[in-house]
Amino acid sequence: MGIRSLFIFLLFPPPIVAIVVVIEGWYLQRHRAQRYDWRAYFAWLADLAGRIAVGRVLGTRLAGVVLVATYCHRATNIGMNYLDEKGL
Repeated sequence: MGIRSLFIFLLFPPPIVAIVVVIEGWYLQRHRAQRYDWRAYFAWLADLAGRIAVGRVLGTRLAGVVLVATYCHRATNIGMNYLDEKGL
Protein backbone atom coordinates (compact mmCIF):
# COMPACT_ATOMS: atom_id res chain seq x y z
CA MET A 1 0.00 0.00 0.00
CA GLY A 2 1.69 3.18 -1.19
CA ILE A 3 1.29 6.66 0.21
CA ARG A 4 -1.01 7.63 -2.65
CA SER A 5 -3.39 4.75 -1.96
CA LEU A 6 -3.28 5.59 1.75
CA PHE A 7 -4.21 9.21 0.94
CA ILE A 8 -7.14 8.04 -1.17
CA PHE A 9 -8.21 5.65 1.60
CA LEU A 10 -8.22 8.49 4.14
CA LEU A 11 -10.00 10.86 1.77
CA PHE A 12 -13.18 8.82 1.24
CA PRO A 13 -14.51 8.03 4.76
CA PRO A 14 -15.45 11.62 5.83
CA PRO A 15 -17.84 12.23 2.90
CA ILE A 16 -19.32 8.76 3.32
CA VAL A 17 -19.96 9.38 7.03
CA ALA A 18 -21.48 12.79 6.23
CA ILE A 19 -23.88 11.20 3.72
CA VAL A 20 -24.85 8.48 6.19
CA VAL A 21 -25.58 11.10 8.85
CA VAL A 22 -27.79 13.06 6.44
CA ILE A 23 -29.73 9.89 5.61
CA GLU A 24 -30.11 9.14 9.32
CA GLY A 25 -31.40 12.66 10.02
CA TRP A 26 -33.83 12.51 7.14
CA TYR A 27 -35.09 9.09 8.27
CA LEU A 28 -35.58 10.21 11.87
CA GLN A 29 -37.47 13.32 10.85
CA ARG A 30 -39.69 11.78 8.18
CA HIS A 31 -40.43 8.28 9.39
CA ARG A 32 -40.12 8.44 13.17
CA ALA A 33 -41.24 12.05 13.61
CA GLN A 34 -38.24 12.79 15.81
CA ARG A 35 -36.34 16.02 15.82
CA TYR A 36 -32.80 15.80 14.50
CA ASP A 37 -30.17 18.26 15.65
CA TRP A 38 -29.11 19.70 12.31
CA ARG A 39 -27.14 22.49 13.98
CA ALA A 40 -24.90 19.90 15.61
CA TYR A 41 -24.50 18.18 12.25
CA PHE A 42 -23.41 21.38 10.51
CA ALA A 43 -21.09 22.21 13.39
CA TRP A 44 -19.53 18.76 13.04
CA LEU A 45 -19.27 19.21 9.28
CA ALA A 46 -17.51 22.57 9.67
CA ASP A 47 -15.17 21.08 12.27
CA LEU A 48 -14.37 18.17 9.94
CA ALA A 49 -13.68 20.49 7.00
CA GLY A 50 -11.44 22.64 9.19
CA ARG A 51 -9.52 19.65 10.49
CA ILE A 52 -8.98 18.30 6.99
CA ALA A 53 -7.84 21.70 5.70
CA VAL A 54 -5.50 22.35 8.62
CA GLY A 55 -4.21 18.79 8.56
CA ARG A 56 -3.33 18.95 4.90
CA VAL A 57 -1.72 22.38 5.05
CA LEU A 58 -0.01 22.38 8.42
CA GLY A 59 0.63 18.67 8.63
CA THR A 60 2.73 18.51 5.51
CA ARG A 61 4.49 21.80 6.16
CA LEU A 62 5.31 21.07 9.78
CA ALA A 63 6.51 17.58 8.99
CA GLY A 64 8.67 18.94 6.19
CA VAL A 65 10.19 21.63 8.40
CA VAL A 66 10.93 19.15 11.18
CA LEU A 67 12.54 16.67 8.77
CA VAL A 68 14.70 19.33 7.12
CA ALA A 69 15.77 20.76 10.49
CA THR A 70 16.61 17.28 11.74
CA TYR A 71 18.66 16.54 8.65
CA CYS A 72 20.52 19.87 8.80
CA HIS A 73 21.42 19.51 12.49
CA ARG A 74 22.38 15.84 12.52
CA ALA A 75 25.50 14.95 14.46
CA THR A 76 26.79 12.25 12.15
CA ASN A 77 25.95 9.96 9.28
CA ILE A 78 25.52 6.28 9.99
CA GLY A 79 26.26 4.13 6.99
CA MET A 80 24.17 1.18 5.96
CA ASN A 81 27.06 -1.19 6.75
CA TYR A 82 27.73 0.26 10.22
CA LEU A 83 27.01 -2.97 12.04
CA ASP A 84 29.21 -4.98 9.67
CA GLU A 85 32.17 -2.68 10.31
CA LYS A 86 31.79 -3.01 14.08
CA GLY A 87 31.51 -6.77 13.87
CA LEU A 88 28.06 -6.90 15.43
